[in-house]
Amino acid sequence: MTEEEFEILKTHTTAEEELLTHAKEKLGESGYLNTAVEMAAYHHEWWNGKGYPYGISGEEIPLCARIMAVSDVLRTDFQTML
Repeated sequence: MTEEEFEILKTHTTAEEELLTHAKEKLGESGYLNTAVEMAAYHHEWWNGKGYPYGISGEEIPLCARIMAVSDVLRTDFQTML
């Protein structure tokens, strides 16, 4: 993957965040949608602050997004094993 392709790929986090935020505006407040927005927006953030899209770190990253990040890595690892 080229650097340009990777930059495009990285936009999925903010695109998903915008989509789910729009859904919240249309459907009203929902704990599930709030969690979904956090998961979409922050699941590529790194504990050391070198992730994307916002560069937040440590406990600033919502727990649900940290769990999703671990799941994402495990899924990728298992897929490469097959």
